[in-house]
Amino acid sequence: MYVNMDKNQRNFNSLNDIYQKIREIFSNFKLQSDVPIEKVIQIYSNDNNLLKEISVIEDSLSEIADILAQIGNKELFYFLSIRHMIGYILKDVKLFIIYMPFVDNLLINFFKFIHSKLIGDNDYEENDEIFADFLEEQKDYFYDNIFEYTGEYEDLIIEVTNILW
Repeated sequence: MYVNMDKNQRNFNSLNDIYQKIREIFSNFKLQSDVPIEKVIQIYSNDNNLLKEISVIEDSLSEIADILAQIGNKELFYFLSIRHMIGYILKDVKLFIIYMPFVDNLLINFFKFIHSKLIGDNDYEENDEIFADFLEEQKDYFYDNIFEYTGEYEDLIIEVTNILW
């Protein structure tokens, strides 16, 4: 029997499936409080299973962006900011292990927010303001505590700045 689901429901189901896949990865990765973080990092730095799981998360983030491109520009913009932060963390196993709760918190709050959009919640505008504030706080934390500027693109930035001025 064919069931005609509306587009929002299909998008929600797709996003929820991806979210559950990521949550499963996080739930399979448990840190023991009695093991020093340095030891955990040493153990997992070359763990092929963890590297595969990180790859699945990266692919899932791309799938989410593809779905959000159909939903709305604001939601996609929010997610691209989140994907940028998470992508940076995923490039380094050490960062991933240390900041997994940060990544998890970003995703949980984003999915709560997008759920309110897709179900047509009357409080969506209020949720939007709350989420925008939350995201700004998380970006501040990310740039203050996690991100390290390497100067990799400094020459390009200077060149573009000179062209624009």
